[in-house]
Amino acid sequence: VGEFDKIKVLNLNATAITSFGTVRWVDTIMPNLEELCLAHCDLSDLDTFDADDAPTGTNIDHGRPTDESMADQMENIALEDVVPLPLPLSGFQALRLLDVSDCNLSSWMGQISRLRDLPQLTDLVLNDNPIESIERIETEEEAASSQPFASLATMQLTNVNITSWSSIDALNRAVLPNSGSGRGNCIKSLRFRNNPVTSGISAAEARSVTIARLPTLEYLNASPVGEKERVDSERRYVSTVARELLMAETAAAAAAAATAAAGNAAAGLSPTKDIAKQREDILSQHPRFEKLTVKHKDAMAAAQASAGYKAGGGGGSLSHDAINVTIKSMAAASCGVEPLRRRL
Repeated sequence: VGEFDKIKVLNLNATAITSFGTVRWVDTIMPNLEELCLAHCDLSDLDTFDADDAPTGTNIDHGRPTDESMADQMENIALEDVVPLPLPLSGFQALRLLDVSDCNLSSWMGQISRLRDLPQLTDLVLNDNPIESIERIETEEEAASSQPFASLATMQLTNVNITSWSSIDALNRAVLPNSGSGRGNCIKSLRFRNNPVTSGISAAEARSVTIARLPTLEYLNASPVGEKERVDSERRYVSTVARELLMAETAAAAAAAATAAAGNAAAGLSPTKDIAKQREDILSQHPRFEKLTVKHKDAMAAAQASAGYKAGGGGGSLSHDAINVTIKSMAAASCGVEPLRRRL
């Protein structure tokens, strides 16, 4: 070990590594490794490889938890947890940056969650992996004693397969459940491009929504997030969700009225209960909405007073803040063309 204990950066990109057992062995001979690049290797067994797979005859202590202590940890995980977590990886006590781009990783809970106890890990690169979602990492044991990904501040999620904004919300409230509490770090820098969830919207809208959903974000796709951009993004987000709530309320009321007119009121859902259920469903998809509504209440109330907008929720009504725009050409060659009308 003494021959390699001064190595701090190791690049093994596009090598013939086909098991995380090999990576574990690297840790045993390079205990002070701070940056490890494994892009384009096959680490698909990260969820199933066992610490016993490490080559025999090597000292894997280095002050790390033993396999016995890890077994004790496993026994303490509550059986009623919705998603049982695999054992966290031991070792890599000095590792700060890990690049596992294009390593055939597809499960956040089964594979990526095994990295949750690496104490110094600040940068995690997951580009080009078929990861569809990011889920909550929390067990009774962890909630009481430790914080998953305690040092994580930078992530790269470019060209993965994220399909829902709930995965971005998870970076705020689930991956780092204590973010904002003064314990541990938060996601401050994120690269998030070429994912299905943003395929149907513009790059500007995707950036705005991402900023609004992640309160601690300081850089997005290598571009700084300024205070004005954050305020604008959060206010736009509140307006969009509020409009969605209004549309759901209006649609539910119209459906109830149509049912009543048809003489089938008794068979239909209670309008009040139906509206409340739709509101609950929408708010569950936007966990920051109520907090942001309070944060920007005064400014948005003043800005939208003429439209009848009343911030703060509580069942208040919301009128559309859209405006009608008419564009008419004054050029001689096209003065007879019908004006273009849009509602924005």
